[in-house]
Amino acid sequence: MRNILMPLLSVLLVCTSCSNEADDAYAHERAFLKFPYANDVAPLFTALNNNGQWCCIELGTSGFIFKTFTQSGSYPYTSEIKNYGQPQCVAGFVVGKSSLPDMNMQYPVIAYDLACPVCYSQHLITRKLTLSASEQLTCTKCKHTFDLSNSGLSSDGNRLLRYRTALYSSQGSGMLVVMN
Repeated sequence: MRNILMPLLSVLLVCTSCSNEADDAYAHERAFLKFPYANDVAPLFTALNNNGQWCCIELGTSGFIFKTFTQSGSYPYTSEIKNYGQPQCVAGFVVGKSSLPDMNMQYPVIAYDLACPVCYSQHLITRKLTLSASEQLTCTKCKHTFDLSNSGLSSDGNRLLRYRTALYSSQGSGMLVVMN
């Protein structure tokens, strides 16, 4: 019996080895955004409360710039935002809800970085993506298109930089928090 168990055990150990190349769906870059006025900005409010809607959040010199496929708006940096901590990201944020549910049949708020991951990983150049359709982001330089309804994937398998935590509370003026 022992003669049979030893070869079987060694085969099982070989088959269950770990790989160092695990497919990580989340970005490793630092990210932070606390925006306590999410309900006061129409493009952001629309994206956070409707499936299939997305809002690009850019960090301007004096405030935030919000853009959806059909709307735009802005909001100045307030003392509350400045005192709590400056936003951190690579190029900005893309926040919204997919038109397709996750594995739990829920529509959670999702946040990606606004940087083109192809240009960023190949050349360390930060190029901002633009909404080219309601659920598509496109890089004007490398022409890659990323599908927000399909976990931010492009047709050749590149993936948007996704942040681990995206929370939204609709109470009061609305609170959006993005962290990595």
